[in-house]
Amino acid sequence: MTCELVFHLGDRKTGSTSIQKTLTDGLWNSDSRSLYYTANGHNGPLAHALATGANPDNIQQRFTSLGQRLARHAADADVAVVSSEGFEDVAPKTLKLALEAYLPDYADAVRLIAYVRPHGARVLSGYSEQVKRGQSVGSLESYFSEGMALGRFDAFPRLSEWREVFGDAFTLRPMIRDGLYQDCVVQDFMRYALQSEDFSLSWQPDANPSLCAQDIAVLRDIHQRLDGAGVTPAQAGYLGSAIGEQMAEHPIPNGQRLHLPADLAEQVIAGCKQDAEALDRMFFDATPMSDALNALKGAGDTPAAPGPDAARIAGLMGAWLGRL
Repeated sequence: MTCELVFHLGDRKTGSTSIQKTLTDGLWNSDSRSLYYTANGHNGPLAHALATGANPDNIQQRFTSLGQRLARHAADADVAVVSSEGFEDVAPKTLKLALEAYLPDYADAVRLIAYVRPHGARVLSGYSEQVKRGQSVGSLESYFSEGMALGRFDAFPRLSEWREVFGDAFTLRPMIRDGLYQDCVVQDFMRYALQSEDFSLSWQPDANPSLCAQDIAVLRDIHQRLDGAGVTPAQAGYLGSAIGEQMAEHPIPNGQRLHLPADLAEQVIAGCKQDAEALDRMFFDATPMSDALNALKGAGDTPAAPGPDAARIAGLMGAWLGRL
């Protein structure tokens, strides 16, 4: 028996880790539906092989291995799931051709889902991630300006291609809490994958921890000091990610959320308006992306700077790390 195959495509920063933890650890139950998860953690290596496309043998090997796991474990399941936020970098046609070549029995039994963050949230999360990894030590305004020039915040061209290639088998969901089933992306995904509400979770997924504005300012200070201390970008990225994870796990009490300053919010609205409208027209019955964008009006605050103690700690850490 060939069960249905569901691809969870990300996007990044849309709760993928919580979905993957739920599936890997079996933190759900259903009396009427069964699911086989094809990975221990995530299917990142398969997504990476497709995204790079440089080694056809590697792609074939990954899909052969996936096919063998499906044959051994999925025969009695209602649905099998492949999940990686790395699919954000994969061309839809590449995945379709691979399915037809290596998993032909599943080519017509596939469904795909992705979650997309509103544009303002995408700007903020992208900036936070780049600062954490030391890939950007400039201002939020300069990050947005550079991103607009590169088309970094235009989601429609990429996501519309999934619909063009896979048709109605591709579903896009807005990553807006009150628009998700039970206000939870894990619950929302499980309902989509199982095509049923007859399930429960045995844990309470945490919201993706995000760095507060003060922590981001500290990380910028650290990376600015590392920049001239002979630390390689790879080393700085590893250190920044490790420090950022600890900051997120041990947040500052009453830390200020990173917001778009009012002037920048107006630029985001103007720059992303057409993309939001295009997403709404193609994928949604209402206008969630445009509504989220327009909600940025007048809601901006100036990002917080680190206090003197935080700045001192950043200086000491930067000097110490630079000597490693």
